[in-house]
Amino acid sequence: MLSASATASVNMKASDHAEPSKTIAQLSPSSNAQASYRQNHQAVVLRMVPRFYQQWQRNFNPYVAERLHTTHEFIFEPLWIVDTLYSGTLHLRLVEQVTLSDDLKVVTLTLRQGLKWSDGQPLTLDDVIFSFDYLRQHPELCQLLVMPRIAAMQRLNAQQLQITLASPQYNALERLSRVPIVPQHIWQYVTNPRDYSNSEPVGSGPMTQVVRFDEQAYRQCRNPHYWQADKLAIDCIEMPKIANNSAYYSALVSGQVDWGSAFLPDIDRNYAALSPHFRYWFPAAGTNSVVLNFASPHQEIAKALNQPLFRRALSMAIHRQLIVDIATHGQGEVNDFASGLGRPLAHWADGRTYLQHRPYLQFNPEQAIRLLDDLGYRDVNGDGWRDTPHGAPFQLQLLSPQGWDDWNNTAHLLAEQWRRVGLNVHHVLVPLNEYELRLRQGNFELALMNYAYSASPFDYWYGAFSSTRPATQGQPRVANGFHDSAIDDLLKAFLQTAQPEQQLEIAHQLQQHIASSLPSLPLYTGYAAYQYSTARFEGWWFEQNPQGLPMCWADIPERLLHFLALRPVEAKVSAI
Repeated sequence: MLSASATASVNMKASDHAEPSKTIAQLSPSSNAQASYRQNHQAVVLRMVPRFYQQWQRNFNPYVAERLHTTHEFIFEPLWIVDTLYSGTLHLRLVEQVTLSDDLKVVTLTLRQGLKWSDGQPLTLDDVIFSFDYLRQHPELCQLLVMPRIAAMQRLNAQQLQITLASPQYNALERLSRVPIVPQHIWQYVTNPRDYSNSEPVGSGPMTQVVRFDEQAYRQCRNPHYWQADKLAIDCIEMPKIANNSAYYSALVSGQVDWGSAFLPDIDRNYAALSPHFRYWFPAAGTNSVVLNFASPHQEIAKALNQPLFRRALSMAIHRQLIVDIATHGQGEVNDFASGLGRPLAHWADGRTYLQHRPYLQFNPEQAIRLLDDLGYRDVNGDGWRDTPHGAPFQLQLLSPQGWDDWNNTAHLLAEQWRRVGLNVHHVLVPLNEYELRLRQGNFELALMNYAYSASPFDYWYGAFSSTRPATQGQPRVANGFHDSAIDDLLKAFLQTAQPEQQLEIAHQLQQHIASSLPSLPLYTGYAAYQYSTARFEGWWFEQNPQGLPMCWADIPERLLHFLALRPVEAKVSAI
């Protein structure tokens, strides 16, 4: 998060441009004005599914977990985008230049000239400075894996800003690119941002005008002041309300979805074979793992999960290949790296550590049974289930979100395999919002989780195992309650060098610590789910045109570049 001195050298404050007499409602565009866009004209509409929703609310606040997943990029354009598929390639957006100094401490950016917000107000360096400072004023908004700590900001001229970091950070450009840039003339009046829905958004992205919002779908249309309006071949994006994989499949094969990212079983037979327009691509995704709550409020459960040998027993009872074959229909690859790296990041792996700890990730139920027996988890009362070493009943819950068929199938198989070694494990299905909330609050015992990859293993390891990473809103992916000061120190050291040899040496040390403690149970490296239809649009990214990660999920900023590359197929896109 920002330090208290973040804006000490900036000769500007929010009140310089304040208009106290105006309310937020008066500063926002009216619903009538938004709805007027192309209501009487044919509109080229791209239909996409970035997330499943059982229910939704009209929330375009870029700082909260409850935001709709077309808020970032489409309403609030980033300063720049870091391509996670191509090892950190920079794509400039609101800035025309950005640099990171050799000592990894100073970021200098140059804002484009002539930018405007969707309400016609100028987008200036004041808005950029305000946006960074807004996080200092509201530290509860700081999204993890986003903000490096800033020591100072200095305006160099009307378009150029210099940001000095409190410590070196090799991935500072990726982190800073995730900070939402918001209009000062709106947000300076938002004093309680956690409760602000931003239902009538003013933004800088290409699709800012919300012209429809109901229980079936919502639609965002062109920003009339978008800086790259000449590149827009699409007038609107529309998100149908889809609750689960089954509903998604029905919408996809009936031609109601152009772009989606969700699991489909037997995708060649059930999808690609149905039409030459139905296409997909499976780029490698992150590690799917079982995460454990080391700080469970249930004392006996916490005691068990905090024992490395108990975690090894859980791991060795898992038939990972069976899970890949059945739960994902082969859409994945067994991850037998105790460090969690997986094949996409295998070039970072230490071979000795991998071989030493690989046996603990191989199916060996006999050894799992021996370990549990040795730890004192035996069936004392004869009911068929293992009890605690004190003879008390012992059971675990495994959490997964409703509507995610591959994860739910995985959880079902896991519970079944653990029961075969005598552990009383119950699979619990909850709505997605409740699932995310329970993980953030530490209200779980075991849960399925996916850790995304980037150009280096840092994001994965930091997100999974850093004890300095608190569980805040929007970022539940934490091995809750896990603490290892050596891992924390090594992660800090990794950030402070851009030298590949040093990073690799630190990565090898990290693997040794992580593999030895096994704080999560890697299952398989997933394939990113991505489906698209060529019936109405062309320009899609695919295996022979791999411009970036192609999914339309909210945590993939490259989706904006993908969207801008799309063009309607002539004479095949009618008004919707």
